[in-house]
Order: sequence, then C-alpha cells, then structure tokens
Amino acid sequence: MKESGFTIRDIDNLLENLYQRLRGKKEGLSLVEPAAILLSWLKESDRQAYDLYISRFIPVLIDALVAESFVSFGYDGLTSLLKITSDIPLLAGEYMPDTVDRNIRKIREKIARIDNTVDGKGDETNQAGSGGTKGDARSGFFHENLFDSAGIPFVSLYSTGSVPLTTGRVIELSISLKITGEWSIRKKYKPAVTFDHISAEPNSIFEKQVFTAINAAEKFVSSSLKMRGIFRIPRQYTVSFPEIASLPDPISVMVTGGSAGLAITAILISLLGKLELVRSSCQIRPRTAFTGTIDDSGNIVPVEEGFLKEKVRSVFFSTCERFVVPGENMTTACECRKTFINDHPERRLEIIPVSDISRLCGERRVMEERTTSRLRSILQYAFHLRKHIITGTSVTVAALIYLFSIQPYLDDTISNVEFADSTLIMKNNMGKPIADYNVGFTQHGKNDTGYERYFIDDYDNDGKIEVVCLLAESRKCRLKAGQHNRIHIMIFDDIGSMVQKYIIDDEKILGAEIGTNGTEFPLLVRNCHILNDDSGQALFYIVANHTAYCPGVLIRYSIRDNTAGLFFHKGMLRDIRVGDYDNDGQTEIMLSGYNIDLEAAVMIGLDPGYMNGSSPKGYCYTAPGYTDDIAKYIVMLPDYDKYVKFRNEMGMNVTFHETTKDLSVLVKSRRDDVRFFFDSDLSCYRAQVVDCKQLTANSTVTRDDVRTVYYKGREEDEKWLARNVKYWDGTRWVDTPVISSSYLKSIAANNTAPGQPR
Repeated sequence: MKESGFTIRDIDNLLENLYQRLRGKKEGLSLVEPAAILLSWLKESDRQAYDLYISRFIPVLIDALVAESFVSFGYDGLTSLLKITSDIPLLAGEYMPDTVDRNIRKIREKIARIDNTVDGKGDETNQAGSGGTKGDARSGFFHENLFDSAGIPFVSLYSTGSVPLTTGRVIELSISLKITGEWSIRKKYKPAVTFDHISAEPNSIFEKQVFTAINAAEKFVSSSLKMRGIFRIPRQYTVSFPEIASLPDPISVMVTGGSAGLAITAILISLLGKLELVRSSCQIRPRTAFTGTIDDSGNIVPVEEGFLKEKVRSVFFSTCERFVVPGENMTTACECRKTFINDHPERRLEIIPVSDISRLCGERRVMEERTTSRLRSILQYAFHLRKHIITGTSVTVAALIYLFSIQPYLDDTISNVEFADSTLIMKNNMGKPIADYNVGFTQHGKNDTGYERYFIDDYDNDGKIEVVCLLAESRKCRLKAGQHNRIHIMIFDDIGSMVQKYIIDDEKILGAEIGTNGTEFPLLVRNCHILNDDSGQALFYIVANHTAYCPGVLIRYSIRDNTAGLFFHKGMLRDIRVGDYDNDGQTEIMLSGYNIDLEAAVMIGLDPGYMNGSSPKGYCYTAPGYTDDIAKYIVMLPDYDKYVKFRNEMGMNVTFHETTKDLSVLVKSRRDDVRFFFDSDLSCYRAQVVDCKQLTANSTVTRDDVRTVYYKGREEDEKWLARNVKYWDGTRWVDTPVISSSYLKSIAANNTAPGQPR
C-alpha cells in the first residue's frame, strides 16, 4: 500500500534494494509482493524505468507464479501482480513454464471474488475469515483432534531502504486442538502451545498474547459455558498461519504485535465448543475478521491506531462481511471505512465493536449458537473419562447404597410429625425420631387429621425449616383437667426445639355463648390456608369447629409477631378459599358453612387484613372484643329441603367446588343437594339440583362425584333457588350482591385501609 509522498526516486531506490535482496536470497520470495506493487506503480509513472526493472525481476516473478506464493498476497499485491504479468510472456519467451498461465487465471478468479464482494454482489467461496467452514478435522465420533480458524488483517512492514513500504491482507489464523491424554479427576493441566509456519520470539508481545488469550478463553468456557472439566484434560494447541506455508522457501516468519489476541480467543471458544462436552456453545460466523488485544481479565483492549487504517482497508478489499474491533477503536475504524465506501458505495462491510468476552459471545452477528444433543454430550464425557468408568461405577454403586439406606436414616431433617399419646414426635424421611415434645394432653380415640394438622417449610424466610403444629384440645381430651376447647399453635425449629406457642381458648373468650349444654363435643381443625405477609413470612388462616356447630372460628396467626386474629361464627365453618372473587384488586377469604340462627347455609367473604369480630349483626356472638360486624360479604343460601330442616342434618357439607370456572358452592342436604354458581361480582346466576356421593368434612368434590338430578319441576325449583340467594348489606337481607356497610364502618372506625392488618 503506497504511503503518501512517494516519488519516482523513492520507487527506484526501493526496487533496487528489493532486487539486491531477492537476488541474494536473503528472504526468498517473501518480498515479491512489495516488488510487484512497486513495479505496477512504476509502469504507470515511468515506462522507461519500468522496462529496465521488469526484465531484471522476470525470473523471480516466474518463480513466484510457479510456486503459487501469491495465495498470501493482499488485494494490492494481487492486482499489481496481474498488471505486470501481461509483460512476462513477451520477455520470458520459450522459457515460460506451463503452470504460469494456469496460476494467472487463479489470480484473476481471486481478484474477481473480492471485486464481487466490494461491488455488493456477494461471494460464496471460502476465504480467510471463513470461521472454520473448511472442516473441523474431527476424528471419529469422539472428538480429540479439532481445528477452527478466523480471519485477521495482517499488515506487513517492509524495510526496503530509507522509506518503509506496508502491505495488508486478510489471512487465515488457524488453531488446532489435540487431546494428548485421558481426563484426570485429580490433576489440572496447563495447555501446551506450539507454533506452525511461524516462530514466536520467546516472551515477545505475540507469544504473551497467545497465552493470555488461551487463558481467557478457557476461563470463559469453564464458567459461562459450564465446561467445568476443561482444565483436567491434557491438551495441546497449535497456532498457525497456513497461507505462510505456501511460500516455497523453508523460512521462518517472525510474527510480532498482539492484535491477534481477540481472534485467538474467539477461535478457542468456538473450538472448545466442538468438543461437544456441553449442549450449547458458540461458533464463529463465516467471513468474519478480528483485531484486538485481550488482557488477563478478559477485557478487549484497543489496538494502536497507527496501522488501523491499513487493517480496515485490508478487510474492506477482502471477502469478509464483518470486522470485529475493540469498542474504543470503533470511531476510527468507521471513519476509515467511510473513506473507502465513497469510491465503492455498494460494499457492505459491518464494523462490530466489542468490549469483553461475554459481549463477544452474546453478539449474534459474530458468534452463532451451536447445540449438541444431550446423548452425544454424555457420550463425549464418558469417552474422555473412559479409564475412570469402572472405578466410577463401583464408587457410584457404593454411594447409592449409602445414599438410599444409610444416609437417609442418619439425616436430621424433619420431614413428618406424629402424635402418640400426649407426645409430638418429629421424624426424618426414614422414620428416625429427631425430637419430641409432650403437649400435656391426649386426643380421644384414634388419631385423625380433624384434630391435628402439621406443616413443614421455611415460613419466616431464614433459610431453615419450621415445624408448625395445630392441635385441637376438646372436652374429650385427657390428662389436663379443666382446660378444654382450645387450639394450640406450636412452632418448632429445624432441630425440633420449641420456638413459640400460642393458645386460643374460645371457651374462655365466649363463655356461655358456646352453647354446648355440657355435652362433650370434640373440637376439630377443619381446614388451613397459608398466605405470606409483606415481609414474606407466613400467615396461617385456620378454620376450626366444635362438632356442636357452636362456634365456628377462623384464626389468622402470624409467625412474625406470634399474634392471632379471630373471627367467630355462630354455627359451623367448613371450607376456605383465597382469591380476588369480586374483581376489586384485593384478596378475599371466602368461607362456607352454616349459621344456626339463620338456619341456613352461608358463604362469608372476609378481608384477610381485618380480623377480630363476628358476623352478621343479630346472628352472631356478643363476646367482648369480638362484637364488630366485620364480614365484607355474607351470602345466605336457601334450603332446598322443605320438610326436614337443614340444621338437623348431622352429616351435611357446605363446600366449594373445584372444577368450575367461577366460584361454586355445594350445599349437601338430607335428600338432594344444590350447587350455587357465582360470577365475578358474587351474583348467583345459576342453581343446580344434584346428587353427591357421601362426602367427608375434608373431601374435595370432583366432577365424578356430582350427578344431575332429573324430576318434574326441577327447572322451576332451580330458578327459585337462584332467585332466593340473599346478601347482607349490614342491616337487612337484599337480593343483589353488596359490601356490608358494617364492614365499611368498622374499617373507618379503626382507621384501617382495606387489606391492611388491623
């Protein structure tokens, strides 16, 4: 590439110097390219001087054509050589070898490919910068010999006298990977590095950059691409410039500078992925050239801008489609490209800036994703670990015996809880007791989930599990005389030690309002739902009942501050659901049950942040501190059985249905049963007379449990049932859904926003 300020005298001196060095075979044919460039200029500038020099260079030019040393020429060298080859037959005469014409045609084809790219016509052949599309050099199914390549702009500086001459081209930088031993499970290996077709001066900038790039690439594939075992594989990298090997003389070309570091890193990331030890890797897109330096942290360092224009020109006049540069060199590179695009507006060369390795692999214009089947990855791992397979299999069998028999038994993680006599026993998954706690009373009869519930999870976000035990102490419990009708909430830590305890004594709170008439009715824990508060800690919403249906209670217990809120219901509570059922953007707790004063099945909607009360007004308890009418919604469902009162049905159920799109409540009576369907504003739009199989208190109704009943007059009965669903407005029963005014007044009186804890 001609520097500004060259004169005919400069060209003459340069050619004389080159001729003396070529004749002396100091550098073989490596100086033919600058000689061709200078002769081409001289042909246009001084024909007389050209005629003198061309005759002197004819033997060298013929040797270069026969040896095909032009394969490593840049665009300037190729076009210059083509200009002067027309004079070779005239001067060489009968001494012209037959291969010269054939190789001149190759030069024309190579220039044509570059011209097509520069003119925007594209080119489908492989060139330097192809990203390894020439093949992967794989050895069988299991890959132990691989190579990959990419293009780098290579600028040569020829010291030919007082004036230096630079030429540029894009050449292929190729790296091969060879696995030299079997995978070790104990030892880590440093990579071995050799150079082919080049010699890197020890401790030179180029050699240091090669090792830095290898280190950065291997760290990246190990951490980001999850190729953990790469450091345990004995491996050898060979760095080479194959085009330099085309020179006929056994010369050793010294490479200097560190601008190939980015290309080496990209090639290695692509190359290591072809080992197929991971399912997803990256590979270089074809027709990509790189320049840039890598530091020890994996950052891409800008190159000196002294030769950046020559590098951009080299890539511009090549078949590459994209040029990857450090981010800090982007502005200068774009300015250089602009100067060439003015003369070649159809050229499409993309300049892509990158700043670190992760951005390089995330840039889909440069690196494209490559996937491997899971089976192939497993087989590749197995092959590289082949000498450890027998040992590993034996160890695995022994480990499985230990893991599945001995280790689980020794595990101290609590996974289940049992209640025997008066003792809570916490066990691991294999049934080994971890801890126990005596509660001071026994359950009557056989243990049943209606009397006890256990929950094991991390409920306070401290990274450790808690064991939450809910126990019902009813009148039929033994050992602790004089204390009945209590709910015990006990919290144990991950080793089974008591952390906190809360007791709710509804008999003490309500006194004579319980109305059991001295009968020893058991106390049951019907249901429980867990929500998280703003801090992520658990709130337990517990439904409990006396089997006398007096009272039903919903307990909101907070693990964070060991407090409880209570909602008493004069009757029985069965089922609980949590969600936004009226589309107001706030969560509601929906309860189903039966009210003994109303003698009707009811559905109650509560604000989860507002507790302590009893609803509806006039049909509730009058215990001090729990007199507020706090239910947000109260829905009274009509009784279908006209002859036998629903309250006398001891085995009845009022439960939510799980399989419908909208909220559905199933009321089970003595004879037939009724399902009530509610839309998004809690309006009953349909009733259905059905027959259910026998249900228990905690059973979930499924579609197979429900059978439609057909009889004369059924449709009229269903319409009557849907019309007679009533809603409590705070003072009376109305026909349309409404938020209870008593709830709104209680919220206002306590200065509490809806949904906020009271």
